[in-house]
Amino acid sequence: GPDTELIVSPLKHVAVRGEVNILRYLTRLGPPQFNYELSDTPEDATQVDATLDACYLLSRCAGKEQRALVGALAEGLGKKSFLAGGNQPSVADIAVWSALKQAGGGKLSGDLARWFDQCSQTFKIGK
Repeated sequence: GPDTELIVSPLKHVAVRGEVNILRYLTRLGPPQFNYELSDTPEDATQVDATLDACYLLSRCAGKEQRALVGALAEGLGKKSFLAGGNQPSVADIAVWSALKQAGGGKLSGDLARWFDQCSQTFKIGK
């Protein structure tokens, strides 16, 4: 959730707070192909960062604001298989899927519902 915390250094009291920030941190620690900040174009990295920020907001809002964010995420997905394009999920897909699941995952329609189900199968987790 938004208040998840990863203790990085218990001796120095260093922690990474928030699910999307933990995902950002882990992409930097893993193999280079998982680090979206090393993408071919800065626009790709900026788009992933914007998507991660939207996930944080999604976990903090409700009602009209939440529906507007879900609509913007659906628009960003369009007809693509995954948010960053390509044939594999990215950190953006993981973050959006998790945020939608925590928000209830219900009332998704069209391509976003298809994408959500595809991610659930890819991550081997049921609704």
